[in-house]
Order: sequence, then C-alpha cells, then structure tokens
Amino acid sequence: MADPEEIPEACDEIKENISIEAAELAEWFDTTFVRGKVGRRLRNGTCLRSPSMFPTNLWSVRHYVLNGFPRTQNNVEAWHSRWENLDGRAHVGVHRIIDEIRNEQRIVENHCERIRCGEQAIKRRQGRIRREEKLEEIINDRVSHPAIMDYLIATAFNLPT
Repeated sequence: MADPEEIPEACDEIKENISIEAAELAEWFDTTFVRGKVGRRLRNGTCLRSPSMFPTNLWSVRHYVLNGFPRTQNNVEAWHSRWENLDGRAHVGVHRIIDEIRNEQRIVENHCERIRCGEQAIKRRQGRIRREEKLEEIINDRVSHPAIMDYLIATAFNLPT
C-alpha cells in the first residue's frame, strides 16, 4: 500500500525487524521486486544493482485503491474459470464459442443496465465494505502515519481477509 518511491525504505525497515527465519525470503523479495540483484560493490560501499525483475510501480496497488479500482484480479479469475467450464469439454467448436461470447455479452449488458438503474454492481458484505473504506481512508491520509512502519501496520490491520 506504500507509494512506489517509499517501498525501498519500507523494505529496509521490514528487513531490520524481521525474524532470522524469514530473512532469506525478505532478501529474495528485495532482489526480485524492489531493488534488483547486486552486480558489484564499490570501494565506498555503494552497491551497483541491475533493475528489479518487477518494478515497484508495476505491482504497487496504492494507485488502484486511490482511484477506486479493485486491488485483486478475482473478478477476472472468476470470469476465466467460467469460460474454461463452458460445457466440460477440452475442445469446443467455433459455433459453441460464438454462442458463449453472445451469452457473455448479454450477461454484461444486463449487469450494465442494472448498474444504470442504481443497483449496486457487486453485493459485498458490510464488514468487507467497512474495511475497504477504512483502508482507503488510511491511504488517503498518509500524513497521519509519518513513519513508514506505522503506515504499513495500519494498512495491514485493515486488509480484508
């Protein structure tokens, strides 16, 4: 939930406070997702690193929360699962695929029409809605948690389970 520019600092703080058993995992995360591999160390102690495999601005979900987008791809996974189970066969004919695409289009248009009529897009549990709102409030009010660890702890306690 941290801003991509804050993630290296947050990673350092987490690595300082993490158990010895999890240190290897934290180092892997730092190398793969935050800073990249250490290429060489200079005499003054500076590390030259290659870029990380997955840059922070690619995977940080903070901007999704701030813009009201879902943090996960669960809806995409559900659609994909529905699509895979068209009729239980591994190889489906072209006409069957076309029929299913038309059916999916009708379902999407029906959902859009219900949203236009004022119905809630996806019915969610009240507890989950409150946690999402609290999480958004914490992210929007970043200044109230100046220390990065306090901010991360506040967001972690409000993540929906």
